Amino acid sequence: MNKAGLISFEQGWRPRRLLGSLGGSYAGVWRPAVLIVLLAAATAGLAWGVSSRQPVYATMSGLSSLERQSDGSLEGTFVVWLYNNTVRVQSVRLSADGLPPDTVDFGDNQFHLPAGDVNKVTLRFAVPAESVVPGPHRVQLYVQDATTQRLLARTSAPIVFPPSLVGALRGMGSGAVSP
Repeated sequence: MNKAGLISFEQGWRPRRLLGSLGGSYAGVWRPAVLIVLLAAATAGLAWGVSSRQPVYATMSGLSSLERQSDGSLEGTFVVWLYNNTVRVQSVRLSADGLPPDTVDFGDNQFHLPAGDVNKVTLRFAVPAESVVPGPHRVQLYVQDATTQRLLARTSAPIVFPPSLVGALRGMGSGAVSP
């Protein structure tokens, strides 16, 4: 039929013939090269994402409540969500910075987090009036492995004690204060 077949055979390697099959010229080599580079970058990104994933993810709400007590202290709460990203139970311990250490209460700061589960924890604090410093502050929450003390996750939330509020705390009084 005098037509070229789908399969042909040639002996030896001829660069011009190979380039012709890829794109017709040396300029046609860039398409497969770009494809190879993009594929390598996507593979490297996927490998990095899987290897750097946190076993536990933590997030914290803004200040949920803030109340002035009759003794002049401030009591407030933050809501913390903990996500176990693994297929095994995580034994975790919680701690916080940014507030006086003896004023922070998690209820139970050490517990088991089931595989693939989400746990909601309330961070409560009660700061005596004399310990309240006016201005913005940041409460840092640390989630550690209960057995190895390895840091699994960290999150933070802002808190502001307005100077007018702190001045009012020095005098006695009670009532709710909007965060």
